[in-house]
Amino acid sequence: MMINKPVFIIALFLSSCSNAVKQQENYDVVIVSEYDNTYDKEGRLSKVSIVETISMHSGRDDNKPFVDTSVRTQRYSYTDDACLMTESSYNPNIVETIRSSNDSKEELQLEDEKDTISYSFERYHHNDKDKLEHEKTLWRSRGNSSMTSSFESYHYYDENGNEIKSIYHDLETKKKEETYYFSGITYAEALQRVPKSVNEQKIVCAIKTVDNDTVIIRTTYNGKLEDITKEYTDGNKKIKQKYDTAAELIAEWTDYEEEGLKISTSNTQRPDGFHTDSIFCRNGKKLRAIWIDSTDMMKMVVTSEYDIKGNLVREVTKTKHSGM
Repeated sequence: MMINKPVFIIALFLSSCSNAVKQQENYDVVIVSEYDNTYDKEGRLSKVSIVETISMHSGRDDNKPFVDTSVRTQRYSYTDDACLMTESSYNPNIVETIRSSNDSKEELQLEDEKDTISYSFERYHHNDKDKLEHEKTLWRSRGNSSMTSSFESYHYYDENGNEIKSIYHDLETKKKEETYYFSGITYAEALQRVPKSVNEQKIVCAIKTVDNDTVIIRTTYNGKLEDITKEYTDGNKKIKQKYDTAAELIAEWTDYEEEGLKISTSNTQRPDGFHTDSIFCRNGKKLRAIWIDSTDMMKMVVTSEYDIKGNLVREVTKTKHSGM
């Protein structure tokens, strides 16, 4: 059964706000993160001290929560076009560094100042963080150095900002995969436009039609129908629905505003259950997020508070794994 009840989501949000202090032990795990922000003379973050308290309320014979507290510190420095953040965690042997600018982001996590645990790099298309031009990720398990993962991908766009090609490179196996994206033409037509290559190739074609006020997009994957997407507006709600090849609704996204909140919901249907996300924002800042997964019988609620500069001062994550 697909859950898509905006009224229920609003009620859940308001109810949980009014009962925010009420019986934390109703959740299996509660994580409270408190941020002490320090600013430089330019009004930019210079240091953040984060105290994280984890309370586990289940699986104990004495019914008392297990509580653990850790502290980590973030320090910021700036150049003309970039921000550098270095974070030391509860483990003094691990240091994370993040360099971010308008067009890219680079993250490095080191152990003992020399061993790379993880590395990632992202470069954006025209400073749009939702459109990657280049992405690279390296990772290794701290417990088992033979467990590693590394890949990179490149993305290409037309003059309108639509992705037309991507290349995925598995750095472990050296295998490369090319994907080409076409709009408004058939697979047979697209096949004539794709250059020959020694790499595996995929062709994605999207054919768009309009039925009254509904935009219908049929997407094929190497010539076979992959899914059908419908987009339409219902009052103040923008709705997007995805159907499989048997015309069964498998996902739905809704965006709208209600009582000063910008609300985004997504519902994904699977053979074994459903997954629902609901995110509530005001002035571009996430105030609350709710995730429900029927497969794992899991519910997670995250609430966030900010200072006048828009930086986090407190975040509470509550998780329940059963008894929804």
